[in-house]
Amino acid sequence: TVEYTVPSVPRDPSVPPLVCMHGFGFGAGLYYAAAPAMASKWRGRVLCIDTLGCALSSRPPWPHAHGSKCDVSVAEDYFVSAIEAWREEMGFETMVLVGHSVGGYLAVAYAERHSSRLSRLILASPVGVPRPPAGLDEWQAERPRAMRLVLGLWRRGWSPFFLMKDLGRGRRGLGGYVTRRFADDSGWIFKHELIEYLMMVWVRGT
Repeated sequence: TVEYTVPSVPRDPSVPPLVCMHGFGFGAGLYYAAAPAMASKWRGRVLCIDTLGCALSSRPPWPHAHGSKCDVSVAEDYFVSAIEAWREEMGFETMVLVGHSVGGYLAVAYAERHSSRLSRLILASPVGVPRPPAGLDEWQAERPRAMRLVLGLWRRGWSPFFLMKDLGRGRRGLGGYVTRRFADDSGWIFKHELIEYLMMVWVRGT
């Protein structure tokens, strides 16, 4: 958990905390640039958390065999129960929950189960696929062999993070991704710092 504060901004204890959840493949560092700005405007506490199994969070055993299937609600409960346990440990009666990407998906799952604990729900470019789109199998069959291999591994429970570590791509592959994904260093974080951060996140086993 990372808490951002601005000494010149007084905190109002009556204002619920703003709790930010990151997307797939990241951690609390996703809010590196945004959190200070939020802390300068929000009168309550501003906290960013590492979702269970990501970055610096704990990694309790997944209760199912690697690559096996389970009900969606069971997988959601695995993460939602950890968020609720964190809220209880922090002593928050209610909170404003912000979710980005997959964090938005989990934020909705949390809201469905614990709506009384949320004063607001904010979704920032959330992701969620309720069911496979029509024609998916045909589309995949037409992809290049390398892409079909990656898709097959994904279906068997292997993530890009395992491939980066186990195939020895490491910083080289990650550097290429960061260069393509983020056009320049301005306004957020320097690329070399982002690469080091993502290496930490991924090598820890996200």
